[in-house]
Amino acid sequence: MTRPRRRTAHPRMAIHDADPWCYDDQSRGRMSPNALQKRIPTSDNDVLGPARLVVLRGDRPGRQYVIEAERVVIGRALDCDLRFDLAQLSRHHAAIHRDQRTYAVEDLGSSNGTFVNGTPVESLTPVAVGDKIQLGTGLVLQLALQDAVHEELSQRQRLEMLGRLGAGIAHDFNNMLGAVLSNVEVLQQLGRGVLLSDEEVKETLSDIHLAASRAAELSRRLVAFARGRSSGATVIDVTDICHEVARLLARTFPRGITIETEVGEKLRIAGEPLELHQVLMNLCLNARDAMGNDGVLRVSAKHDRRGPNHEIVIAVTDDGEGMDEATKRRIFEPFFTTKRERGFGLGLATVREVVTYLGGRISVSTAPGVGTTFELRFPGVAPDAHRHATSESADGLPNTAELEPLSILLVDDEDMVRRSTHRVLRRAGHDVEPARGGEHALALLEERARPFDLVILDLDMPDMNGEEMLERLAIDAPGTHVMMLTGHHDESRELNMLQMGAQVILHKPCSPNELLEGIAKTMTMVP
Repeated sequence: MTRPRRRTAHPRMAIHDADPWCYDDQSRGRMSPNALQKRIPTSDNDVLGPARLVVLRGDRPGRQYVIEAERVVIGRALDCDLRFDLAQLSRHHAAIHRDQRTYAVEDLGSSNGTFVNGTPVESLTPVAVGDKIQLGTGLVLQLALQDAVHEELSQRQRLEMLGRLGAGIAHDFNNMLGAVLSNVEVLQQLGRGVLLSDEEVKETLSDIHLAASRAAELSRRLVAFARGRSSGATVIDVTDICHEVARLLARTFPRGITIETEVGEKLRIAGEPLELHQVLMNLCLNARDAMGNDGVLRVSAKHDRRGPNHEIVIAVTDDGEGMDEATKRRIFEPFFTTKRERGFGLGLATVREVVTYLGGRISVSTAPGVGTTFELRFPGVAPDAHRHATSESADGLPNTAELEPLSILLVDDEDMVRRSTHRVLRRAGHDVEPARGGEHALALLEERARPFDLVILDLDMPDMNGEEMLERLAIDAPGTHVMMLTGHHDESRELNMLQMGAQVILHKPCSPNELLEGIAKTMTMVP
């Protein structure tokens, strides 16, 4: 295994969420170098953050990377500042240069070339906000800016919404945990003669699996929402987002509130799914507050082709207390709130801001004692419009049934997780050596005559973390395949793990199939 060299002068690039409205639409995605200099921040008082590279086509479209170093090398090699696992790229393909407020791109003798807006890069070439940088035939990046004020406002508003959901979240998790515990006790009380094929046993196991799966799904959604992680899509599936929000609210709202949906099929608008998700969550939470513990909340979405333009219309309606004219006139003002200690007045101000940046408009219909309807209108996108995949494609993944038995070192400090993972791997035919931590794993490596085929490594352990283990594995077991398991969602750290030599990273909890598929993918990659 080749050790990636450490860089101190050029820190790793941080991954941030997609923010589509930061592009310059008035100039059709391009700005002059002079205009760029005016917009790049030069002091702590500037509201715009550092420039970023946005992946338009290639590995994980929609991902964004902040340009923090004066020189950023892009390519396939492990020591690149920005690494993409694409066969069309050279090991060290191109470099982005930053000089205070200006940026330029340099081709590093690549085999497939580097292009700026279709023009080959033959020398150091200036790039401006909106310019498209193509590396080879498979990767297209765009230079963009970040509005730090908008990001901070959105993050605070997401945290406020999580706080408002807190009681419902705890209630739902307790229900799921209660279902797991009660069903486990049922199994423990069954007589010795009861078989796994018994209908009651199968039903009990099915309920345990369902409750655990729902808890894991809710946890993933909440973490993604709180961190502001985007799926990286450039077209929003409104149909999916409306149903996803309704499912989440059904598990967190009081039982006395009925949630009704009337959502058309194949509704598409341009933008980031996280933005629309945040808008709908905010409107629905406001509706809940207006209704108290009982009422009807309706979420509807449909096509509107009556005018000259095709529009998507989304409506959130409640039968709560409604608002008078004086309140209605001020609801979109920042920091205006009728909830006193329960809110900061950021919600609807953020909603209008995000709707505007998505190219839409918002209106409200309300009256005291009647209820409130918020209507959102966005330009529609063709139903068959291209949507970037939310996750990496599994095309070409080998069949796990065809995988030869492997010798695996399983390293995890959590006894319960280690035991359950061990069972899955052993039943799949693998020879597994469990280790309770980094030091134990290194001792097993030293004792073993032959190297392990694969090391499955927990990212966070008390005696030795993932970074430290990867460094030791590079010395003590070079050439060994490594798959990481983590219960966190830290994308910049995960990128660093991949650059340090890990082939695949899986997020806990993962199903047995996901675990075995991850192993199969890991073994196809070059360590």
